[in-house]
Amino acid sequence: MTFGDTVAPAIRGQPADEMIGGQMVRKYVPVALGLSVLAWCCQAGAQTTNAVKPDSDPPGTIELRADAKEGVKLSGKAKLDKLGGKADYLESVGMTGQTVAALGLWNKVTTEESRVEFSPTLPKDGYYDVYVRWYSGSIAGNAVIDDLPITVVSAQGERTFAFGQQMGNVWAFLGTHAFKAGNAGKVIADAKGKHGAANLNAVKFVPSVQPPASMPLVLPEPKGAADDFDKMRMQLAKRLTAAAQADLSDPVQAQKIAEQEASAYFYWKTMKFDAERRQLWNSPNVPFREGNNDGGGWPLTKQYGYLLAMTRSYVGSNAPLGFASKMQGNPQLRQDIIEGLKFFHQHRFNEKTVNKMGADWIGNEISNPQMISTMICLLHPHISKEFIAQQTATFENMAPTPLKMYGGAGTTTGFNRLYACYAYALRGLMENNAKKIELARQSISPEFEVLTRAKPMVRPNGKISYDGFYADGSFIQHGELPYIGIYGGGVLTNYASIKELLNGSPWEINDPKAQIFNQWVTKGYAPLFFGGDIMYGSLGRSAGQSWHQDGAVSSRVIDAVAQMVPLAKSPAERQELSAILRAWVIDKEQSAFPQYNRLVASRISLPAYVVLTDIKKDASIKPQRPAPGSYMFYNTDMLVHHQADFAAQLRMFSTRIRTHEDINEGTNRLGWYQGSGTLFVYTRDNSRYNDNFWATVNPYRLPGTTVDTRDREVEGSKNGELSQSPWAGGAELDGLGVASMGLMEPKTTLTAQKSWFFLDGQIVCLGNQIKSTDNRTIETIVENVKLHGAGGNAFVVNGQQQPTDLGWKADLKDVRWAHLAGPVANSDMGWVFPQAATLQAVREARTGAWVRWFKKDDTAQHTRNYLTMWYDHGANPTGASYAYIILPGRNSAQTQEYAQKPEAEILANTAELQAVRYGKRSTVAASVWTDAPTAVGEATVTGKCNIIISDDGKQLRLAVSDPTQLNVGSIRVAFKHGVSETVKADDGVKIESSNPLVVTIQMKQSDGKTFRARFTR
Repeated sequence: MTFGDTVAPAIRGQPADEMIGGQMVRKYVPVALGLSVLAWCCQAGAQTTNAVKPDSDPPGTIELRADAKEGVKLSGKAKLDKLGGKADYLESVGMTGQTVAALGLWNKVTTEESRVEFSPTLPKDGYYDVYVRWYSGSIAGNAVIDDLPITVVSAQGERTFAFGQQMGNVWAFLGTHAFKAGNAGKVIADAKGKHGAANLNAVKFVPSVQPPASMPLVLPEPKGAADDFDKMRMQLAKRLTAAAQADLSDPVQAQKIAEQEASAYFYWKTMKFDAERRQLWNSPNVPFREGNNDGGGWPLTKQYGYLLAMTRSYVGSNAPLGFASKMQGNPQLRQDIIEGLKFFHQHRFNEKTVNKMGADWIGNEISNPQMISTMICLLHPHISKEFIAQQTATFENMAPTPLKMYGGAGTTTGFNRLYACYAYALRGLMENNAKKIELARQSISPEFEVLTRAKPMVRPNGKISYDGFYADGSFIQHGELPYIGIYGGGVLTNYASIKELLNGSPWEINDPKAQIFNQWVTKGYAPLFFGGDIMYGSLGRSAGQSWHQDGAVSSRVIDAVAQMVPLAKSPAERQELSAILRAWVIDKEQSAFPQYNRLVASRISLPAYVVLTDIKKDASIKPQRPAPGSYMFYNTDMLVHHQADFAAQLRMFSTRIRTHEDINEGTNRLGWYQGSGTLFVYTRDNSRYNDNFWATVNPYRLPGTTVDTRDREVEGSKNGELSQSPWAGGAELDGLGVASMGLMEPKTTLTAQKSWFFLDGQIVCLGNQIKSTDNRTIETIVENVKLHGAGGNAFVVNGQQQPTDLGWKADLKDVRWAHLAGPVANSDMGWVFPQAATLQAVREARTGAWVRWFKKDDTAQHTRNYLTMWYDHGANPTGASYAYIILPGRNSAQTQEYAQKPEAEILANTAELQAVRYGKRSTVAASVWTDAPTAVGEATVTGKCNIIISDDGKQLRLAVSDPTQLNVGSIRVAFKHGVSETVKADDGVKIESSNPLVVTIQMKQSDGKTFRARFTR
């Protein structure tokens, strides 16, 4: 097969242009058949003046430019724009004198239609290669659209591609499509809803032939017999080229493949090949820094990603879409990839490169070696031993072992360990080095350990590490941060990758501890999903990054778990993972606002998508969701509560866990209160914490927090801090939960005792001993909710409808109950105040940009509407308190009824005791803040603790925990009555007496876990 633009031999020849009906029709004057159509087809702005009568020869290429008199339709805010700028640059990219269809808004979001439609008149039915071209100048940052959707409408249907416009000035290939004669075929672009400006200069239809149904993969087969390394490389090639086997009848797979293949071709065609080149791509975000030799950082890592995409397409592209005919096995593409690797090695990343410390270390030590090794493995028969040796020296200079990181100054842990091991195994495969593959395999084993606070990981250097998964499902990274969403997800992803890489090889993972994967999913992830999305209190600093919103993180987790399904050791394990995945995917699809909870295509690999599709089709797999109840993650100071139509996540901090993370030049720099007793309540309105929530929310007023109203932004970027208080924890029993936190806000005098009681469909929130001497107002935030749409949700206080005008503020007196209508069923919110409260409230439009959270993020301004309620404790409170009950999902009438007949009774809200009776379940739950004997219901408790006592007259059930995690002795619980039998008691629970019942619980090294016991009365 000839590589290039496939055309029928009968019309090969010298190109000539003729304007017909406003469109440029390229005809052919016969010449020697050796002339490559590719030579002109991929030139920018190539023109000739020779004309051929429209009916003289078979029709040729049709080029339709934006300023054509016919066949181009602009609508909405789109307009024609004559290119200006530097003449020498325009000439160098072949765009001198060109006109473009200008779309979108410079550095803003386009809220209206801004659309261009190209409709060329095709002379007959047939297949055509479709190309599109746009102008790209010296444009950086958020000024231009980075994902402009371009849709091809053909006789086969619609196919949409997405391109960023930081690079361009070439003909971007959009595949081979079948068209009917006439002007029904179209190429459409619309910037509505996108941030930034874009343009299209022209489209081109090149006569082609029907693409083949399939083409054999170009595997890295050895000349002789295949050894273990060869077999692994061929298996790796098959896994990474799933695009070639994609099912195009599935619209999601087809869409994903179309974008992936078109991007690979675009990267190839935008490469610089001139002898004077100083970089491979003319991207303004990737400056050339030869001589600095600092590894190039993340921009270089991104460009290695371009080469890797091209390499995958060389090994295997999708044939029916027409991309395989252009790229698969193309020797010119292979040569260009190799030349690109050599260029980077010569100028940017080699054995002399200095690994400067900072955010780029992970690219230099792991990401770049991982991608380079992968490319060399895929092209192994064509790579010289000398070049492999050069890359080996480069990698050894950066990271000689997967056990070390950050220039050897640190030890890899958690996510970084798994990622480093995957890269190191690929390095071994690249070199045919069995010792390196074996070291990678051995080095992941410590990550299978189930950690406890009393027994953390001891690393080879003798240092203690708390990073990893814990028995309660918690995951910690960076020592004191709950990070299961991002870094925990990275552990899953890289474990799935390395397991698949080594599967079936002599280095297959056979550590029995590796079976812990299912426990990571069932105990760590399953409780943190609601409605198919992961809770936002689990994302660490990534909560403050625009690209981690609207289902992106949950998609990454789903991808990793799906990849593990075929690798599970037993049918039972596969069934368990499949049941959880089925629930997540179905819940995403059934979201009230699925655009904010999508299965993000860029985060789902094709193999994972195939697994998910099979799971969805299998009706025998029953969705597995968390049982209603409370889940205490005591190692990360977090409690999660599930009910049928809502869930809640409470984030606390202590001497063990930080409030938030803000590193790498201000990533998440407004996250001061993300872990300060923040209570996220998730309803069926899945837009509450999506749809630019973090970009627009008031970061000083996160729900559930008690805060000093000091100005935090003047502090600049600063990492989250530990508390001086060890008190943060909780207990759970039969689906009920209690949690408490001794607030000591860093660098202030603010202190408070805060407790939360999760009682089926209600959450009781108590605060006491709120004190401060800093002469600043102290607030407790009852709610700060993003309103859907125009923000006119009905808000009722004590039965009185409040104004719906944005800008409304009120000083609400004697508040007994309040209710806010939600946009969909089961998304209302009610609040009851057992002691009449004075509250401040505001309904406002808030405008913000992601760049406030991370200085390298999106600068686009977003506006969203909010309703906020809070207690104003005044300046220098000496013992202020609060009490309110949250009723998710209840309507206004139900909230009013609850206020009149509450299901929960507050027994105490004092310095010594915060306690609630829940009569419906014959239960008393409490936070005991003193070591002195304290009455809790029918019992006397001695020792600081969280405790739940349930006594229905037939059975007595008890749950106790130490929220300080400092008790090396015991907690004593003495009842007034006796029991007849001990049904079950956890280890550490000692029955001192049955009549009356006296129980002591040994707390040494308990890490805050809940101890339970059950008795028969």
